[in-house]
Amino acid sequence: MRVVKDTSLVRGCQVLGTVADNDFEDLQKKAARLGGNVALLTPERAAKGGYFGLQDYMTADVYRCESAR
Repeated sequence: MRVVKDTSLVRGCQVLGTVADNDFEDLQKKAARLGGNVALLTPERAAKGGYFGLQDYMTADVYRCESAR
């Protein structure tokens, strides 16, 4: 699973969905479960939830690219 921040690297790839997690490795695992091989990180957001209130988490759009550039 390749994680990128540059949108040009996923041009022409099939969008599979979006994943979110507060742990980088778990984010990669979720993206792989969707069938993706490239995850495009989107800006971090704060979400309400959990016992401790606001938590920072990462979101990524998941893509299936023929050649993971």
